[in-house]
Amino acid sequence: MSEFVAFMEARGAETITTDLAMEWVTSMGRQPSWSIRLADVRCFARHLTHFDPLTEVPPSDAVPPARRTKPCIYSEIEIQALLAAALSLPPANALRRWTYHCLFGLIAVAGLRHSEALGLLRADVDLDQGAQVFARKLADMPRLGAHAGYKPRSLFRRRDAAAQSLTAVPFRVRGSCPTASRYRQD
Repeated sequence: MSEFVAFMEARGAETITTDLAMEWVTSMGRQPSWSIRLADVRCFARHLTHFDPLTEVPPSDAVPPARRTKPCIYSEIEIQALLAAALSLPPANALRRWTYHCLFGLIAVAGLRHSEALGLLRADVDLDQGAQVFARKLADMPRLGAHAGYKPRSLFRRRDAAAQSLTAVPFRVRGSCPTASRYRQD
């Protein structure tokens, strides 16, 4: 809101008008961001109407709503190719290839968003119970089905050898092979 206040001060305006609000909303960014900026200005203007009855609240439909990008749905063949490509990543003796393989496999099998999959810890996945995900946010998720070429046990077996306590080892890859000293011990 500080940008909007600076905009109003630069215009010498003391009261929010729909015209000034819309000028600011559409002055920066692209059309998808306009609806977010409009929502912010509307909230601020509604607040100010309690103190300044001349304040105008722009209509909520003054700009078209932001549209989400259509997701790309991978075919079974594309998923298998992606999993195979992940296993061919260098270096051959590191966890990187297995981490990406497991990450992409979880996304494909469970329908997770990438941010959800990246937030999972080793303790969130129970391979003995059919690879069920026990994440805080995903607690009601059904058991994961098998997917051709998806080998989470391979990753976890390799991580068992690399770290003493796997409960805090995230699926994400940062730098080289994770070691027990880089993650908290439970």
